[in-house]
Amino acid sequence: MSASNRSPSELRSMFGANLRQLAAEYTSISDLARQLGINRTQFNRYLSGESFPRP
Repeated sequence: MSASNRSPSELRSMFGANLRQLAAEYTSISDLARQLGINRTQFNRYLSGESFPRP
């Protein structure tokens, strides 16, 4: 399935999985969120698939 055919929930899930993979390389999720300029609460929403960043 191409990216244009994926549902919003699939995209949120994929984004969260990719973000978890990135976070695994850091000792602290808080530090990673700070480096990315993202609030920790919002970062957790991205991880759980509740939210997705605007383009």
